[in-house]
Amino acid sequence: TVQLALNKAVLWATEKGLTFSPAKTKLVFFQRKPGTFASNRPIVMSGQVLEEVSSVRYLGVQLDQTLTFAEHMENKLRTAKALLMKFQAGLGKLWGPRPHLIRWLYTGVVRPAVTYGSIVWGHLLKRSNSWADKLKKVQRLALTMLTACRKGTPTAGLEMLAYTPPIELFVQTE
Repeated sequence: TVQLALNKAVLWATEKGLTFSPAKTKLVFFQRKPGTFASNRPIVMSGQVLEEVSSVRYLGVQLDQTLTFAEHMENKLRTAKALLMKFQAGLGKLWGPRPHLIRWLYTGVVRPAVTYGSIVWGHLLKRSNSWADKLKKVQRLALTMLTACRKGTPTAGLEMLAYTPPIELFVQTE
């Protein structure tokens, strides 16, 4: 059971001179359908009952019960758009930073922030086009800021002008 596995982990940690913090420990049951598994007894660590939650943040990646990463992706996309909008406020048609600085902002700051943890969630882009489309929109926004072109310019053309691979290929290589 879960309690036995947790007791073994705590025992191993004490043998190695380590301790777990029950106050920082959360309990998430990963499952295909949310709510299908519920612990009938409270799980206890060091005399404290662990809190059961539906999602938890681990190393900067939001893990939900069904591992859809929806909350993580929405948060990252919202942050990326906000960064790009702040930067766009300082741009004019004829003035502002040079294009190589805008490209650096996207490839060095925004894109790594959006694709962080893609080794865990990148496979979802093959299954669902909705996340791939949302990532493409963020990349297109950045590329339209970078290049002085018409609104109707194809995204593939913008990517070629900016020497930027399509975002789904970048995620796969990461």
